[in-house]
Amino acid sequence: MRQRFRFSLLVALCTIVSFSSLAAFQITRPANGDTVSPLKPMQRALAMMTEEQLDAFLNQEMVERMEDVTTYPAGIDVEWEAADAPGGYQVRVADNAEMANARNRMAQDQAITLYNLEIGKTYYLQVCALGEANADGESEVLQTTAVQSFTVENLAPRVLYVPGVPNVRDLGGRMGLEGRVIPQGMIFRSAAFNDNSPDGKKIGTTRVTEENHSIILHEMKLKTEIDLRWERELAGMDESPVGPEVNYISIPSTLYDGLFTQNGYENYLKLFPVFTKAENYPIDFHCILGADRTGSLAVVLLATLGVSREEIIRDYVFTSLYTPFLRPPRNIRSVFNGLARCGQPGDTLSDQAMRYLLQCGIRSGEIYDFLTIMLGEGLAMPKLLAEARLAEEIQDRFTQPFDGLTVAPYIVQKATMIQAGREVSWSAPVWHESPLRSVTSANDGAVLIRLQNTTPNPTTVALQPDSAALTAPEYFVLAPMKQSAYCAPNGGMRWTLAELAQFGVVLESQEELLLIIQPATTPIADMNAIPYAEPHLVPNFAVVPAVSMPTVDGLLDDTTWQGMAPLAMTNIDGTSADHAPLVWLRTNDAHDTLYIAAKLVDTTPYAEAHAERDAALWNEDSIEVFLSSHGEAKTYQLILNAGNAIWDGISGEDNGGNWTAECQFKSAKTADGWVIEAIIPLAQFGFEGALELNVCANDNPNSVHYNLFPTQDSFHNRSAISPVLLK
Repeated sequence: MRQRFRFSLLVALCTIVSFSSLAAFQITRPANGDTVSPLKPMQRALAMMTEEQLDAFLNQEMVERMEDVTTYPAGIDVEWEAADAPGGYQVRVADNAEMANARNRMAQDQAITLYNLEIGKTYYLQVCALGEANADGESEVLQTTAVQSFTVENLAPRVLYVPGVPNVRDLGGRMGLEGRVIPQGMIFRSAAFNDNSPDGKKIGTTRVTEENHSIILHEMKLKTEIDLRWERELAGMDESPVGPEVNYISIPSTLYDGLFTQNGYENYLKLFPVFTKAENYPIDFHCILGADRTGSLAVVLLATLGVSREEIIRDYVFTSLYTPFLRPPRNIRSVFNGLARCGQPGDTLSDQAMRYLLQCGIRSGEIYDFLTIMLGEGLAMPKLLAEARLAEEIQDRFTQPFDGLTVAPYIVQKATMIQAGREVSWSAPVWHESPLRSVTSANDGAVLIRLQNTTPNPTTVALQPDSAALTAPEYFVLAPMKQSAYCAPNGGMRWTLAELAQFGVVLESQEELLLIIQPATTPIADMNAIPYAEPHLVPNFAVVPAVSMPTVDGLLDDTTWQGMAPLAMTNIDGTSADHAPLVWLRTNDAHDTLYIAAKLVDTTPYAEAHAERDAALWNEDSIEVFLSSHGEAKTYQLILNAGNAIWDGISGEDNGGNWTAECQFKSAKTADGWVIEAIIPLAQFGFEGALELNVCANDNPNSVHYNLFPTQDSFHNRSAISPVLLK
């Protein structure tokens, strides 16, 4: 029977004696010069699939067919032919042909399995046949094989064998920025080193054994363990199950969409700095399964280092081979979408990840430290980090909070309209999230305004100065990152306080802007002039004309839908969509009812459409309607499917039955898809402000999503619910 031995640092002392009379002694596997994989066939297949292939392949039925496929690797089998050796065999493994500093492991049979070798690396093998050990425990080497080599296939991920602790992988071995290869043995991801607490009071049972303890300390050489689990899972645990040799850091962490909330920013502000200190390495991070919280952090780290999206997705889905629930690519797309939302036009995935970290409050120098630790000295500082460093130097001058200046939307369109029997004011753009990040002042009286538009759409910003706080007769308005000064309405660079109240600027999606309002006591030099202009922006809003009430039959043959072109949905990032769903929005003369119709092309109809109320219709072919109003905290959500079922609820709340909609609707199949018509009375919402909406569509089982106004990573994105002008 083959005995399995892991890597060990034990070195046996041997006296080599040649016996020509022994039988031929040679290594038969792997063949000399072979390239071999330590992965099981299914593991290797997953590691080579594209994102599209993984989407199609990863289904529960397929995984249930997999036999003996876990995230433990197969290892590399070594076999040899020889007469029996009384003292067993010593297998020597080195990274050089001279066998210097070889690592030795013992075997009684003529085969062993090697684990935890680095991918892409060439190793050298030699097997020694040993005689009986003497009283001092030393054995004579009766015969040795020739030294021969093999190379571990250069295919990530590097999967480690740590018995009792599954899902252990190395983030290294992949190509990063400037074509540099991320070193192996620096950052590991895994399942937890102990079970969760059974009751929130008692620490969970350890998974560390004598065998894997040696692997963790001597092969992984672990120095730092980052535990992402929540307090109820830990029950006050404050030391690594591995022991005091490992620095244990508990940072309860969020996952997926949660990374892009205020809690997520604060979470990663604590988490990322651990990776910026060289003395912490090697590092292992984990939650309980090493799947969701762990997978989300792995995306950010790998993306920052410049690893490709497809490579990162392959690393994420590998967890499907361990956990009872699949981790297909669609689960992690919300993280990629969130990173994209942090980016700017032309950004790489690495740029987007770095902008996310900057948005969390990580300083540019810390991000660069991480890059150089992982990718080596001499790495060029990315342009966006150099710009961020300059911005930090500017901001470091302004240390005092200042409440004499704030901002508001610069209104480019406004109107008054009747809505559900009341007169309401309508304006655009509207803010659901202020772009103002901070207002601080310096000792010389200058004020710094930091703006960042994190919404998927452009917006406008106007200054609102307080005359009691801003007392200088004139000011300069500077954009220091652009080395520019804004011109006042009179064409000069000096602004009076009254003119400051007329200042406006457009902020593109994800754009950051620093403005310095500086007393004009001394002239400014070396500044480019930005001519005065009122902000020009076509805000997102829907114009809804009044028409006669349609017959709700799913036929779209009423005059209600004629006379105005439909609105084409887009992909969730705002780009044009193939086979884009079409939407018609109408109202009645009293402006108290909304008429909605949609036409959807669907080449892969969802066969299991629910007919009952409040089923999980978002997993089927369906449209989702979000309704709110300016200043309203609640968003009402309707989901209507191709099977004439409805889900109605308040967005963000789990219970679909917490609001019963008054809604008449009908869907019908067409030759190339399906259509739907709906009538929604507005009085049921009691909105006091102007109506806002978004209409989205789900094409399943393809997991393709569309929207009228770009939502980026979630249909529930409040900033994408846009004003409606009832005409």
